[in-house]
Amino acid sequence: MADLVNEGKVGGGGCGAAAAAAEAEEEKVLLEGMAVLDFDMLCSTVALQNQGKWRLMWEGEVLDCFDDHRIAIESACCPCYRFGKNMRRAGFGSCLLQGIVYLILAVSALLNCIAFTVTRRHYFLYLGIAISILLGMYLGFFRTRIKKKFKIRGSDSPIDDCVYHLICPCCTICQESRTLEMNNVEDGTWLGRGDAICISTLVDNHKVFVEPHIPLSPIAAQTNDPCETPKCGVAAADPDFPHTGMTTAVESGTPARVEGKWTAVFVCWILGFGSLVAWNSMLTISDYYYQVFPNYHPSRVLVLMYEPFAVGTMAILAYNESRIDTRWRNIAGYCLFFLSSLLCIIVDLATSGKGSIGAYVGICVLSAAFGVADAHVQGGMVGDLSFMLPEFMQSFFAGLAASGAVTSGLRLVTKAAFDKSNDGLRKGAMLFLAISTLMEFFCIFLYAYYFSKIPIVKYFRSKAASEGSKTVSADLAAAGIHKTEEVKHEDRLSLKQLLYQNIDYAIDLFLIYVLTLSIFPGFLYENTGTHHLGSWYSLVLIAMYNVCDLIARYTPLIDFLRIESRKGLATAVAARFLFIPAFYFTAKYADEGWMIMLVSFLGLSNGHLTVCVMTAAPKGYKGPEQNALGNLLVLFLLGGLFTGASLDWLWLIGKGSF
Repeated sequence: MADLVNEGKVGGGGCGAAAAAAEAEEEKVLLEGMAVLDFDMLCSTVALQNQGKWRLMWEGEVLDCFDDHRIAIESACCPCYRFGKNMRRAGFGSCLLQGIVYLILAVSALLNCIAFTVTRRHYFLYLGIAISILLGMYLGFFRTRIKKKFKIRGSDSPIDDCVYHLICPCCTICQESRTLEMNNVEDGTWLGRGDAICISTLVDNHKVFVEPHIPLSPIAAQTNDPCETPKCGVAAADPDFPHTGMTTAVESGTPARVEGKWTAVFVCWILGFGSLVAWNSMLTISDYYYQVFPNYHPSRVLVLMYEPFAVGTMAILAYNESRIDTRWRNIAGYCLFFLSSLLCIIVDLATSGKGSIGAYVGICVLSAAFGVADAHVQGGMVGDLSFMLPEFMQSFFAGLAASGAVTSGLRLVTKAAFDKSNDGLRKGAMLFLAISTLMEFFCIFLYAYYFSKIPIVKYFRSKAASEGSKTVSADLAAAGIHKTEEVKHEDRLSLKQLLYQNIDYAIDLFLIYVLTLSIFPGFLYENTGTHHLGSWYSLVLIAMYNVCDLIARYTPLIDFLRIESRKGLATAVAARFLFIPAFYFTAKYADEGWMIMLVSFLGLSNGHLTVCVMTAAPKGYKGPEQNALGNLLVLFLLGGLFTGASLDWLWLIGKGSF
């Protein structure tokens, strides 16, 4: 019996020793595995606690582009595709749109360099350098946004990111691609790597823990700690971490209603400025086109090319406004403005400023493109702002007028600066077109990536969506608001009913611009005679009109000057037709002082009445109805422009040459 007990003890001891040996072997293997953990993997996924914020790292250095041969080849052969794909992954726009912007800028810079090599004209070189710097700034901005959104360590200066893209864009894009792909970033959500280890320091007791990091679900990715497992799918709301769930204006109630109001007012002004600066630049340099095309009445013909395309496009868009997404409509309009402005420069450079019939036809086609772009932007923005605050609408229309005032002022400056130099008119015209091109590019960026994220704008768009509007869905998605509930669509007034109820407002706008465009700018260029101011005379008249128009867009903010009565508006609009005999007799018998005063009153009445009508009409309707009404009013406004531009030709009756 004793022997059996001893044998059991020995046997039990052998089993225990074997188990202990197996456990030691397993621990050794585990330690060896951790010892040979890839250093790059550890560095790229480790989270460092820095003043209470989590910081990640890029996958390798900028010059480590051959760590992933596939991404390196794609970045070198087709950087626009890789950049677009990065932006889609990071949640900064569609792959197609971002890739096209990259391609346009890169090709523009390349073509200017080729043109300089062939012609040895230095302005091609300067333009190419400017576009290259602009491209570097554009790419660098989004690299900075990626760093801020995902808390990636790096220089805090955005200049460094621009320099990286200017010196070696392919390597920089490659680094961004590796980081986003290896960490499973999708639609702006950092899911993390399955084979990563997360190292952290607890804030309270300064203990260090090391644990495997499992790729998070989209819900888990919204927690504040990259290593933390969320509780029941509830995301923390920490604004300092990129994966934070956003509280929408609808969820947070009234505070967001007023937050960002003045920022939105300023952005609306910039967007209004950008929506007409290209067209106003073309009108303002009409004196240059009169020098190049003296026999073709350029100021009248260009307006007549612009208006029918604007009206036709606007009619189609207004009829289908409820089915067209406002975001992509506005972005398409600003992109068309940008491309058309750039092509105006290219046409002039290609023809060396000589007035061939081909160049004139090209300018006319681009004028028509401006009309199409205007219908997209002006109708889309007015419809969008109609269900927001009246101050936004007023600011947008003030920006429209400011584009004319600024271009007129700059035209006077450039004429004075280049008056005695060779090709002075042409140099000033090219400067104008270059400025308008850059401004349109900036507006694309401002509308697509900033305007939709202003809290008060999100609030009004969410409110419109809750009332059944489908035109704001893409803008809400861009702002991080995704509607999951089924919206109950209430009955809304049809276009016919809206037009019937607001026919007086529509006719007011139509008549305002019939009168204005029958005088401005064709009559002021061709029918005011020759005076002491010489070639400056028409420029001064155009500048006075634009400045007074801008001033008058702010006068409705003064309560006792604002006209809200429908009868009062109709009476004031009808009274403006007294300008027709006044201009006729002033041009025939009076001197330039009276003409300048008359032009000033024309601008003051135009701006004041426009804002009064546009801010009064949308009141009392639901969001979708206000959007539709805004589009209808812009249609009548553009119709008035077209009719006025056509009637402007009647001033030529009785003149010796047509």
